[in-house]
Amino acid sequence: MMNEKVKELGCTDGTHFANPSGLNDDTQVVSAYDMAIIAQAAFNNSDVFGNFQYQVYKLAPTQNNPSGATCANEHRLIITDDETSELYCPEAKAGKTGYTSLAGNTLVTCAERDGITLIAVVLNGHQSHYRDTKALFDFGFSNFQSLKAADHETTYRSLENDMTIAGMTAKDSISLSLDPDSRVILPREAVRFRTLIPVFRL
Repeated sequence: MMNEKVKELGCTDGTHFANPSGLNDDTQVVSAYDMAIIAQAAFNNSDVFGNFQYQVYKLAPTQNNPSGATCANEHRLIITDDETSELYCPEAKAGKTGYTSLAGNTLVTCAERDGITLIAVVLNGHQSHYRDTKALFDFGFSNFQSLKAADHETTYRSLENDMTIAGMTAKDSISLSLDPDSRVILPREAVRFRTLIPVFRL
């Protein structure tokens, strides 16, 4: 089911799961790109995303654990007792840690700032996964911006509708306009280019 899902999500780097736990297997493969696609789908699920906000979460009793179990969020960019820590990242909203001796430290993290959402994936880290993730976020937020297309499009002009169907004008049924909610992500230096590719809504 997991392998069917990654194909459905559009993973293209040969990702293949041999077990649901992520533990090492000779046939198990995942790329950082595919992991980012999987993470995007998970973070877009409000129930999943909300669970990352807990520092401690109590699981209900099961047959194997009659007293229940406690899970602790150990993602140091998100959960910290010291907000002055060099590892704390206030923009980080959700993520998953991982470690095996063969895979090393792994970290998948979602961060938000100024209308931009970034996902960083670090695989085979060696005690540098938190610092590497912060560096990726710093680069992304410093070098890219989210802009409303309608606020920056300077060449678009409204088009008069002269289309006819069977001799009757379609003037009242069709209109062409810029979608006021459409956004584009551009390098910050691209602000000098005043014309963006418009996003139209029929």
